[in-house]
Amino acid sequence: MPGPRSVNMPGFSKDGTVAFPDFLHEYEALARANGLTNLQKVESIVRYVSPELWRFWRSLDGFDPPLWNTFRAALVNMYPDTSAATWVTKQNLRELIHKSREYQMRDEEDVMRYYRQFLKLTNPLCTMGSLSDESRNTKFFKGFHREDREVLSSRIFSMRPNHPRDTPYKLKDVFKAARDYFSNAQFYCPIQRRLYDDDEAGYDSDSDSDPGSDFGLNHRHTTNSCHRRRDDNDRYKFDSHRD
Repeated sequence: MPGPRSVNMPGFSKDGTVAFPDFLHEYEALARANGLTNLQKVESIVRYVSPELWRFWRSLDGFDPPLWNTFRAALVNMYPDTSAATWVTKQNLRELIHKSREYQMRDEEDVMRYYRQFLKLTNPLCTMGSLSDESRNTKFFKGFHREDREVLSSRIFSMRPNHPRDTPYKLKDVFKAARDYFSNAQFYCPIQRRLYDDDEAGYDSDSDSDPGSDFGLNHRHTTNSCHRRRDDNDRYKFDSHRD
């Protein structure tokens, strides 16, 4: 890491000349480049602030004992990014997650659309230091319907059996598990896709049921009564199913 007086050092002061998100983003980039551990991140960051802030920051949660995620969260709470653009982006992200988790994914295209929308909103926040990697991982997983989360959790456990139980799944692992599970090239499709396809046809394609029989009508009215589709502009639309 550069020394406190180096021209390459990140700097932050309470006078507001340098925005805290910019300082934090620059510091974390340098920390990654220099291979700092989470413990070292806590110990090193106070070298780049004034003595007054240094004494204050040492009193925050996560400094002693040194826990970077806890300490980082305490700092972010002390210096929130209140810019209008960031607020709007965060609001849009909340709306995306809320809408996405209401309905199950139907196929790989659904997964890809959600993934692209999520990155479009979170990449700027991560760049500005307004969204941590852990928070980003958590939000991406929560954007899936609860039943999809159950399936994905099981598949990720098979991929990463030693993943810490108290740590969110990594975005890349969730994305890979979702793409694999909802892949259009699968021989055996997930049940929600089969129910949707059967419902569109008006009968169970693996049975001899008459489309006009009581079973056929009941099946059409009780499965997937509301399906999600997205348009080319990646905006959600919710359509009531019609026979």
